[in-house]
Amino acid sequence: MVWSPQGSERRPDGVKPYPHKRAASAATSLVSKLNSSFALSTWVPIVMLMMEKWLWLGLGVTAVGFLAGLVYPTVSAAMDRQQYPPPGQLVDLGGLRLHLHCLGQGTPTVVMDVGAGAPAITWGLVPAAIAQFTRVCL
Repeated sequence: MVWSPQGSERRPDGVKPYPHKRAASAATSLVSKLNSSFALSTWVPIVMLMMEKWLWLGLGVTAVGFLAGLVYPTVSAAMDRQQYPPPGQLVDLGGLRLHLHCLGQGTPTVVMDVGAGAPAITWGLVPAAIAQFTRVCL
């Protein structure tokens, strides 16, 4: 007899070929038992309901995050303006309001401007040093 891997013949050493086929048939019978006791049609509405709830939860969390992202910067900017007002005063120049901060006394008045829209803090300690002997405005 010539050994062949197909069928239920045994190998020359006595072991049946393809033992995984038995496990596959056992799994298939288990699935068929589950399908007969739990019909697929009863699980579909439950899964759909769960998916709908998760969808609404996800949309709700996204909406709350979006609103928080809109409200938080507005509220915190208003609180910062109240808590940390800029030094100096606003001067009206024909409808244009400019912020002016002057230090020191004397003449001549030195006017310092910052270019490229940078804040006046970029001058660092220079205005304080000039304010020791004359008036300086930023």
